[in-house]
Amino acid sequence: MDELTVHLTGSNRMIAKEIMRRIAQRANRAMIALARTGRSALKSVIQQAILDSEEMEDLRGGKLQGQLGLSPSLAANVPQDIAEAVADSIELIPRKTYVKGSTGLQGGMSLSIQPSDFSNILNMPDSTIRYYSTRYKRIVTLDWLNWLLKQGQEVIVSNYIVNYGNHGRSGQAKMKRSMGAVWKVDSKYSGTIDDNFISRALNDPSVRNNILKVLNQLMNQYFSG
Repeated sequence: MDELTVHLTGSNRMIAKEIMRRIAQRANRAMIALARTGRSALKSVIQQAILDSEEMEDLRGGKLQGQLGLSPSLAANVPQDIAEAVADSIELIPRKTYVKGSTGLQGGMSLSIQPSDFSNILNMPDSTIRYYSTRYKRIVTLDWLNWLLKQGQEVIVSNYIVNYGNHGRSGQAKMKRSMGAVWKVDSKYSGTIDDNFISRALNDPSVRNNILKVLNQLMNQYFSG
């Protein structure tokens, strides 16, 4: 049997650096491919994370629907709209991988989900409810999604309480006058700019693990391909 002998020229350090340079080139190609396809692969993970949040589940026929005054049709559709808007905000940006030192690599991928000002969510047509109030004799606007996302435990309505029953726009509840009372979003669901149902869903350890699993699978596929 013929023998094949390979002679490597150059110092061990030079050889190691060249190997790392080739790995960096392959990693960069894989990162570019991952940025191109990873967004669509992650969408279903992000959408499901939002839909599985306790707030979105309770918005579909639970007490939260009645508290916020969402009609049955709005409550049935808006959680999906929110989930899709969050998923559509995914950005994957590759950072060039390069050799650092003699045997090290530096680079990676930047993943961002959901603008911090929530403009993509709060600008949705259904983020507010407009209706004619027979009490006030004018059109009233309810910023229900802003209340849920950002207002925390701030008082929304004074001198009213939520009266549960088969009445109101939601068919779940309506506001009833009660002097001295206040209404705010239930503390179980209320959020602030830094801590709300979207951030809580995305920061859930199981969701983060699912995101990493998708990205790792794709990265391994592109790197070895």
